[in-house]
Amino acid sequence: MGLSRKEYVAICETCKNRKFDSKIGLLCGLTQEYAQFESSCPEFIEDEQAIKRIVRMKKHNDEAITRSLSSSGPRPNLYKSGFIGGIAFLIIGGTWLVLGLAFNRISFYSIFLILSGVFVMIQSVIKKAKELRKPDTSDILDEEFD
Repeated sequence: MGLSRKEYVAICETCKNRKFDSKIGLLCGLTQEYAQFESSCPEFIEDEQAIKRIVRMKKHNDEAITRSLSSSGPRPNLYKSGFIGGIAFLIIGGTWLVLGLAFNRISFYSIFLILSGVFVMIQSVIKKAKELRKPDTSDILDEEFD
């Protein structure tokens, strides 16, 4: 019984004889077709650089998963998108406005800061929502043949 397409790709992506065609995916560079061996390829030549790249990508993905699981708070990645900056604008603008009201000196800059803070927070939420809507492409193969 032959291997699944995913298993073929896992083997072929570490072979020096691989070839990538943008229209149909990963091919054997010798036959210009999809791999068709039973359990091991007789023409397999190990590509050290490809193996190092795969190990590096796996390590990076594992670290990213660990970071996302261990971080506290409801949406820690939201903070990287400018959300904290928006909160800072709101705090500074609100403080400036309250102090201005206390001393009977209202400044338009405080209102500008408050509006800017709201705008930045809304933009960061929209940006994060777009990122979350993107499909996970971490294990997409060139085609579905299983």
